[in-house]
This record gives sequence, C-alpha cells and structure tokens, in this order.
Amino acid sequence: MKLATGFFLTTEVVVLLGTGIAMAFPGPRASMANSGPHGLSEVLYAFTRRPTPTARLSRAFRRTRRGTTTALGIAMLVGRYVPMILVLALAGSLARQGHAPPSLGTLPTLGRSSSV
Repeated sequence: MKLATGFFLTTEVVVLLGTGIAMAFPGPRASMANSGPHGLSEVLYAFTRRPTPTARLSRAFRRTRRGTTTALGIAMLVGRYVPMILVLALAGSLARQGHAPPSLGTLPTLGRSSSV
C-alpha cells in the first residue's frame, strides 16, 4: 500500500512543492510575466503541464525565465522517474509474494462452481 500511495501522490507533491519553492525565492517571483494571483496560477500551470517526450518546450517553459526553468526541469525529472521506480518496486514486491493456499473463502477460478 505504501508503494501504491507513493505512486499516486508523487505527481501532486512535486507540483505543489515545486510551486511553493519557486514562490519562496525572489528570483522566480521577479521573472513572472504577471504579478499577483495570476502569476501564481501561471507558475502552478508551468509545474502542472508536462510536455510530451516528442514535443518541444511548452508555453509555460517559454514564458518563464532562467531560475524557474531549472526548477521545472528538476520537477519534470522527479515527476517522471520516481513513479516509474515505485511501479517497478511494487511489481517486485508482488513477484516476491508466494501463492496463498486454497481455503474456505477462495473462489474457484477453473471450471464451473458446484454451488451454481
């Protein structure tokens, strides 16, 4: 459950932490095209939007300047590779589990059931 929870929450945590860290430093705040709430939503959109591997840099990347672009690149790497690692760890965890012996609560999977 911990691995599955980590997989589902990785992207959201990266987006929120990245936006929060970018807003904490004066450099990225000064590089925003708009100030105030619209600027915050622009930075949040930049961290949320992930360009496809074949696409060029998204509009959100082009609108921001150097300080935010580095943070966006780090967030993209973490947001892409950490879920992959967690899925592989989950698969390895499931592969290590043994088969459970049939018991009273086991549903038949082969043939027809005698109770039907």
